[in-house]
Amino acid sequence: MTAKAFPGIPTSTVPTARVQLREATSAHIVPEVFFSIKVIDGPVPALGLAADRSIIIVAVPESSNPPHIHSSGRIYRRVADHSDPKPETDRRVLDMLWSRRERVSRTLAELLTELPTLAKAETNPRAYVFFINDVDFSGRRTGVTFRAFRDIMAAKEDSAFTVSLRDAFPTSDGLIARDVERNDPFYETLTFRWWHNGNGRLSIPLDVISPHDGQFRFLDGKGPLLAELQRQGHKTWRIVDFSAFTAILSAAASKYIRLREHARLTEPFWAKVRLCNVWRITPFINLPSHLESIKQTGIPVVQDDSCYCPPGITPESMIRLDESHIDVSPIRALLTILPLAAQTLNGVGVSLDCLLNDEGTMSDVGIQEFTSALISCVPQQPLK
Repeated sequence: MTAKAFPGIPTSTVPTARVQLREATSAHIVPEVFFSIKVIDGPVPALGLAADRSIIIVAVPESSNPPHIHSSGRIYRRVADHSDPKPETDRRVLDMLWSRRERVSRTLAELLTELPTLAKAETNPRAYVFFINDVDFSGRRTGVTFRAFRDIMAAKEDSAFTVSLRDAFPTSDGLIARDVERNDPFYETLTFRWWHNGNGRLSIPLDVISPHDGQFRFLDGKGPLLAELQRQGHKTWRIVDFSAFTAILSAAASKYIRLREHARLTEPFWAKVRLCNVWRITPFINLPSHLESIKQTGIPVVQDDSCYCPPGITPESMIRLDESHIDVSPIRALLTILPLAAQTLNGVGVSLDCLLNDEGTMSDVGIQEFTSALISCVPQQPLK
């Protein structure tokens, strides 16, 4: 079971091969198999890998969502390190696979539904962002120490958006960092919770702007939205700035990526957002295309008190995120969480269709417009 040589494939064919791997698994296996890819480019004399040749390494960990059914109808189970998975027909083994899947689904559902207890006065909308690294909830520890966690949380990131969470302390099952500067520490402020298995939860209080609370100093850049609210007959409003939310989400994701790098976690992770107390809010996003959209189709006013983005609490409903293929840059974290941000914006009525390409993903032009809009409206200083 040891490779005798590493001839590799032409480096120019690597992007196509990566796409073919993704498409093959999504087309022929249900549920889709989770795997990660690492590419080694030549020349590497120690491996005998020539220039302009590359090796694609595919790592397939134990699944948290078994059994996986092939399009032929067969169920495969890997035996040790054997390269040919054998079709599984043993009912007892299949029952064990289903049992593991049910356990993971139940644990994930509990994590997504059990939220922090709030004071009665904490009625503002909130966003809870879940980052899942230990997808099978095996309980393995990442080894992140309190000192490393504290330093990463307090540091000012070299990114487009940064946040400093200086109030840090350990818990029985992990670590917590909070933003208490100019905030009442008794209440739930911006909070990042890290569990020892590498999973995390970000709590983001969402400020509401209304005509009755005297917060017009926060209306910078929202003049066109207010004018459109009045034109369409809105007598009152509850505006939540999702440009600021996305910037904070990006800043926190940068912290999470730093923690993953410290713990040497290289596989992709999964994410979801839960919005609470969002009934009757109107989202603001600093995109000219959004303003044009609401002029034509009306202003979104959220009809649900809470929602999951994307909907559901099953493993299949989580969004897969991967920062490993994104070059280190000030917007690396933002590019990583763009799919999650887009799902959240869609959940509150903001359509980003004009920024998408034919494949349904955000185009390069769309990414540039989106990031430029965020950077132009958020101060270049630690976020609060």
